[in-house]
Amino acid sequence: MFFKKKSTSQLTDDSVANADSGAAGDDMSRDTLASVLRILGEFSLPTKQFSVNDFRESMEALAKKMLVGAGMEEGDFAARGLQKIYAEVRQQVRAQRKAESAEYSNHRQSASIIVADLVAGLRKTLEERRGHDEGIVRALSEMEQAVEEGNLDNIRRVCSKTVHQIKNVVTVQRERDQRQLEELSGQLRAMKEELLETQSEMQRDPLTEVLNRRAFDDTFGQAVDIANASAMELTLYMMDLDFFKKVNDNYGHPAGDQVLKEVGKQLIRCFPRKDDMVFRYGGEEFAILCRNTGTEDAYMLGERVRKQIADRSIPIGELDYHQTVSVGFAVLSPQEPADSLLKRADTALYTAKNNGRNRVEGSD
Repeated sequence: MFFKKKSTSQLTDDSVANADSGAAGDDMSRDTLASVLRILGEFSLPTKQFSVNDFRESMEALAKKMLVGAGMEEGDFAARGLQKIYAEVRQQVRAQRKAESAEYSNHRQSASIIVADLVAGLRKTLEERRGHDEGIVRALSEMEQAVEEGNLDNIRRVCSKTVHQIKNVVTVQRERDQRQLEELSGQLRAMKEELLETQSEMQRDPLTEVLNRRAFDDTFGQAVDIANASAMELTLYMMDLDFFKKVNDNYGHPAGDQVLKEVGKQLIRCFPRKDDMVFRYGGEEFAILCRNTGTEDAYMLGERVRKQIADRSIPIGELDYHQTVSVGFAVLSPQEPADSLLKRADTALYTAKNNGRNRVEGSD
């Protein structure tokens, strides 16, 4: 039997086909892994070590690196580049899963302790009640026996004993229930205070100590609805720090943080009423919501806060820095929706910036 040797051109075509097939397989593998990374980021759990946003951004960055192949060339270097990315994927996913596992274990242990305490408390209560109930049952049995014997003196004695025992049981149980109710009320008050404190911390911007964007999103629509329903005056200010990027570029981010802290302090001082709410809307932008504030006072308040911030000296190293702000405001019109009020205030802010900054502009 004879075997026919393939021609050089055939070998070359087959090699190209196999190479194309291998390349297609590599592309499919990378696409699949990138999709898996994005799914892991989308459905990750918050932990003390990693926030959901941080892990999602990390997975997105790895997915892009996998798809783009940044920093890789052909041949052995490409293989080493992929191995490096794979190692980074393994490391980050392992760390996130380890943190999620620890978080789950802590919550499970806490839940187990709470359930165990509840069961123990219920068991103790039932045992205490059982002792009193058995005493009453015995007293009732004595009454039945006395009735069967027909001795009136004995019936009177047993009835008096039973009534006395029932009164004691009711009194003891009432006192115990009152103590348990007071203890439960105290626990509920403590839990409420802790919950309110935690909620307040979650709604505060840690840098400027004013309310954060989440608090604005939760509050703004309700405030507008209440104002419309009660015909109450309401003013929204949108404020932006002028040329703030230059602070970070020229003096560094710690200096920028110092400026933001000082602006937050001045805003709290300028709007001290309970009806005033100051929010860090995002980056160097702030929002102030003033209830019971109409057109007559709106410009005056905006000008006061602009001047107070501009006059404030902020130490940055050996430099006394003065930060200016642009302010736009809008006063709620009758039955105006929240998105319209926000848009008008934002438009007024851009008008202030376009007209030279360090000024206050209102919306018509």
